[in-house]
Amino acid sequence: AGPLRVLIVDDNEDVRGLLRLALARAGVDVVGAAGDSHEALAMAQQDRPGIILLDVNLPQVAGLDLLPHLREHCPRARVVMFSAQCSDQVTETAMERGAVGFVEKGVSMKNVIEHLHLVARAPEAEVVQPFPLKAYA
Repeated sequence: AGPLRVLIVDDNEDVRGLLRLALARAGVDVVGAAGDSHEALAMAQQDRPGIILLDVNLPQVAGLDLLPHLREHCPRARVVMFSAQCSDQVTETAMERGAVGFVEKGVSMKNVIEHLHLVARAPEAEVVQPFPLKAYA
């Protein structure tokens, strides 16, 4: 299967840089880092990542609104939401729109990487328990 191929989508340049560094150190192939939804969609279509780590809050088009477009144009990519807003409503909406994972900002990089590996190994279309562990039903 090879290394995980991840596209990072976050409007904060520092967050993108930290994620890129931490993921690369863990042997993850970071195929790109986008700062907005338009850039994200273009990169996702071009680079065909296995996982898209998608921030909920993006300028212009929000991550939750971008999700269905990513699913349509890159059906093989698994989308993991990445946000400081981890309310049940946001998590539920993300899952309804096709996300298969959810990581709350502020968890350790080790936990982020662990979650991405869980998502990569999960059977297709199976939702991976959001991290930190929250009841999703």
